[in-house]
Amino acid sequence: MMMPPPPPKPLPALLSRGSPWFTAADVGVVEDWSHLNKQRRRTRKEKVGCDLTWIWTLRATKREAVREALHLSALAS
Repeated sequence: MMMPPPPPKPLPALLSRGSPWFTAADVGVVEDWSHLNKQRRRTRKEKVGCDLTWIWTLRATKREAVREALHLSALAS
């Protein structure tokens, strides 16, 4: 007699926040940089922009992975 396959992981587990949720304020978007000279201010702005873009990329990748998992589970059922 054949045993049925184990049930798939519950979908809410895919949507839980396993990693910390960063905001724009966490990377320094709202910080006051008036105490820095022009060169350091420009460099800080570039770094914060890079970090913010990285956060957006990570969020988009996570959303896409969840979408794909939901789509695959819908096809399997």
